[in-house]
Amino acid sequence: MTPSFPFTRLDELFFHIDQPAEPFSLQVEVRVDGHFSSEKMRAAISTAMGRHPLARVRQQPWNERSNHYVWEPVDAALPPLRTVDCPDDKALAAARDELMALSVPLGEAPPFRALLAHHPQGDVLTLNLSHVASDGIGGYRLLLSILRAYAGLTDPLPAADAVQARDIGRATRPQGIRERAQRVAALGKYLIDSVEGPPARIAAKFGDGGAGVGFEYLTLNPGQLARLDARRGDGMTVNDMLAAALHLTIARWNAACGQPANRVTMMMPMSLRDETHTFELVGNYSPWLNVATRARDRQADFNRTAAFIAERTRELKSQRRSGIITDLLDLAGILPGWARRRLHLLMPLTGNFVVDTTVLYNLGRLPGLPDPGGRAGRIIDFRFNPPARMPLGVSVGAATLGERLFLSFRYRREQFDHIAAQDFVVLFRQVLLGEE
Repeated sequence: MTPSFPFTRLDELFFHIDQPAEPFSLQVEVRVDGHFSSEKMRAAISTAMGRHPLARVRQQPWNERSNHYVWEPVDAALPPLRTVDCPDDKALAAARDELMALSVPLGEAPPFRALLAHHPQGDVLTLNLSHVASDGIGGYRLLLSILRAYAGLTDPLPAADAVQARDIGRATRPQGIRERAQRVAALGKYLIDSVEGPPARIAAKFGDGGAGVGFEYLTLNPGQLARLDARRGDGMTVNDMLAAALHLTIARWNAACGQPANRVTMMMPMSLRDETHTFELVGNYSPWLNVATRARDRQADFNRTAAFIAERTRELKSQRRSGIITDLLDLAGILPGWARRRLHLLMPLTGNFVVDTTVLYNLGRLPGLPDPGGRAGRIIDFRFNPPARMPLGVSVGAATLGERLFLSFRYRREQFDHIAAQDFVVLFRQVLLGEE
């Protein structure tokens, strides 16, 4: 039996943020052109859980006197699969929304829930994975193990210890006094900028004020990717272009709604996995960078905005600014447990000036997923997206698989209704591909 092990600082931060009304979880989803067997899928999930310690853990009991939290692997945990019949897309969307509105109870193993939806146009497997246990790459890796087990394929694991490797503090520790001083100065500038010009909020439209989340999806085919590549300037990445499109979309959306959007800030999680296992290991290895633009940086021009973001991102990466997050978490670790559990309650009192406008979580170009074969057939769709916690009411997940780029938009019901969410995604596509 795998021994118990403590939460990392990232695990603990996400645990404090996760709330029943606002689950802090990741969606990982795959669709096939055939039909999954429920029993075979249940067995595949069980096999995959046995491959990854963080995929079969529960949180040990704690109380107000607890100063730390502990994960306890459960080797005999049952696969958390629910199967539903969805005669149409409306029923599928309702089943997905219900799953993703759930805050996964961490006192029970495992830290995710799975939905298998039988649909006339191809079955869908959706994972609701608690971000307290893992990041997006970990969600992809868990899904990979499930599909390999379903297809009867081998599932080799790296030699790295998935539990010990979660100590990302070693990778982000300041390399000398100069770097530490740069980080302190950068944090101070960010806080000053936030006070002088708080992050813009995406204008709500037709939001019903209720709880829950909804999803919209956009897939770029090879022709659209070629068009996107033709727009790419020297030194720009696809991620820079996605970020620029999101910044401009928010600015134009707000302008159309009569709401200002001067300082748009965006979280971009960055995996700190070793390059020898870039797409391996279930767990939290991804602190984030904060990229901000003001109206003068955008000037309503896509290429200028993308160039600004590309330069800013390169600068942040070269200065290892993602280490600011681990520095702050280490500093917060000095506080007693009861105080750390209440830090997130301060955000509404500050006007949420430390909460970004949006988040873009790009998994990059994934190595691939195996077709399950048999009656399940081939994979025809893949989706991933991060949490969207108010007042950050919209989040975007991206992943390139094969010759297609899959984009997923998660929105809060307080932010948009279904029509408004569709309009937002259409505007994003127009900005990204230059279709205005």
